[in-house]
Amino acid sequence: MDTTETYIKMCDCPEIQSQWKPAEGDCCVERKYLDFPLHLLDNLGGWGFITATGRQEDDEFGQEISIWLPYQDQLQKMVVEYPKDEPWVTFTSLRDFVMTLPNTRSVYTEQFISWEQLWLAFVMKEKHNKTWSGTEWV
Repeated sequence: MDTTETYIKMCDCPEIQSQWKPAEGDCCVERKYLDFPLHLLDNLGGWGFITATGRQEDDEFGQEISIWLPYQDQLQKMVVEYPKDEPWVTFTSLRDFVMTLPNTRSVYTEQFISWEQLWLAFVMKEKHNKTWSGTEWV
């Protein structure tokens, strides 16, 4: 799971955060502690956290103070409409996004160092027609 500063910045946009429906196991960071990824834990009707070290915390949770870091499968669900889309359709679209010419990688997509970053860039291009400048979505 990518928890780099770049991925956190990429995720911190209204197009992604507005889609977050908190669920147990989701990964997020608190805006004031960006270097401590947390995983949501359903705590009998309230939310708690499990830290990367496995320590459970019952701190107050709020979407307004957190940044959701979608897993790769959550990003894929944003662009794949089951059961209408078959996997090969999405794969072909992703391949076309990565390749500018046959057997040539896109310079744009080379900046992404994880599958999460690549899939997020794909989601933003497909759904919102935005590209990552290195610091923001434009």
